[in-house]
Amino acid sequence: MTAHRLMSGGAEFRGMDEEKRQASFVASTENPVQTWGGPEVLRMKGARLGRFRKNPVVLDSHNRHDLASVIGKAEVKVEGRELHTTITYAPTERGELAWSLVRDGFVRAVSVGYSINPLKVKRLREGEHDGSGDSRVEGPATVVGEWELHEISNVPVPADADAVKRDFYDSLAVSESD
Repeated sequence: MTAHRLMSGGAEFRGMDEEKRQASFVASTENPVQTWGGPEVLRMKGARLGRFRKNPVVLDSHNRHDLASVIGKAEVKVEGRELHTTITYAPTERGELAWSLVRDGFVRAVSVGYSINPLKVKRLREGEHDGSGDSRVEGPATVVGEWELHEISNVPVPADADAVKRDFYDSLAVSESD
């Protein structure tokens, strides 16, 4: 596996349980996300979740070097072309802050930190494609066939424009040209 990478691949707020201090999100999808190397797609059938499940940390903005940045723990599962997560927020100062920002609608995004298996990467050139139907990816793009989840983070600004609570934006009368 390669170095730790960060991405908000189609994350979406899904709901919450105030009594349990939990919020549910779509943490990643197979939608292309713009990275330094160009568009990248994580195939969900190649998600390796075992490492994460042994230490299911939720971090504050991918800060993996400080114990105080642990703001919760999460359960994860792949459903079709999406990685779903339910986060339980820690009763710490930073966990409380994160929970209040999510609960009150100020933060609606998560991002995943992961590594990839370089032997399972397909680099598509212009005119090449991978998959079919909704899962079709057009080149140029990188398609990651196997990746390992390290952590999930609440973030203020996700890499993916769709990494927001969709029902909030759907309620606004905004045209495509805005």
